Amino acid sequence: MKYSVFTVSMPEFDFEQTTKLLSSLGYDGVEWRVGKAAGAQEPEDYTFENRYWTHNHATLALDDVALEAQKAKALCDQYGLAFVSISSNLNVSQYAEIESVAKAAASIGCPLVRIWAPAYDGSINYNEVLAQCIEDTKKILPLAQKYHVKFLFEIHMGLIIPSASAAYRLVSNFDPALVGVIYDPGNNVYEGLENMKMGIEILGPYLAHVHVKNGKWAQDASEPDGTAHFSPTLAELDQGYFDLKKLLATLKEKDYQGFLSVEDFTNRMTTEEKMTHAIEFMRRVN
Repeated sequence: MKYSVFTVSMPEFDFEQTTKLLSSLGYDGVEWRVGKAAGAQEPEDYTFENRYWTHNHATLALDDVALEAQKAKALCDQYGLAFVSISSNLNVSQYAEIESVAKAAASIGCPLVRIWAPAYDGSINYNEVLAQCIEDTKKILPLAQKYHVKFLFEIHMGLIIPSASAAYRLVSNFDPALVGVIYDPGNNVYEGLENMKMGIEILGPYLAHVHVKNGKWAQDASEPDGTAHFSPTLAELDQGYFDLKKLLATLKEKDYQGFLSVEDFTNRMTTEEKMTHAIEFMRRVN
């Protein structure tokens, strides 16, 4: 197995600090977040808990992604790390922005680009949303061919692909050389949980990348009559509902050749402690 970290998990670290630390810990690669990079000042809505998304120094700035990718690639080369993926939150319909990211990926030999499936909130029939997503995906396929990248959709709560089965219903319309899926166990705990081995078998050749993340459900309220209410929340890798040991064993059994990419938004440990704990955990159980 090959180990990487999704830089959304390392908000306090700049590009060189990120690559230097991950190399020293024995990681094999880096999955780079692209989006709005951290500014000099913390934003007004900053909190310690949301710093991953609002003030992340390990983010490639979308408005200058070509240059940013070159800088990150040089540091990956310097520290002996693979540049695994450029992972955006661009909706599949954002053609121009997706092309800029795909072009940047091609310029540094990065094979994977994450894009975003549409949300599902019940206001529009799921089948209509899926049909539009399929049409939008068809439009960007020439970009995958032109720039020699694979577009990845992540299994994610709140979207039309919260499970492996739902993701397969989307990507099975396309060539797995051009379109793939990121399997995310932590997101599955929030929504879309199904038999893990079955899900991996359903995805088959479309399984292109795996996030190592966990979650759990906890009671957060109760009614006067005793009815309990539960909500999902973050969990450390070895403290959540999802059996990550079993996941890694199944991936090995299925001869998965991609990366295991750590994505941890918990806050008990420092970022360096989390990255150390994560690779030790994966090596121990793999």
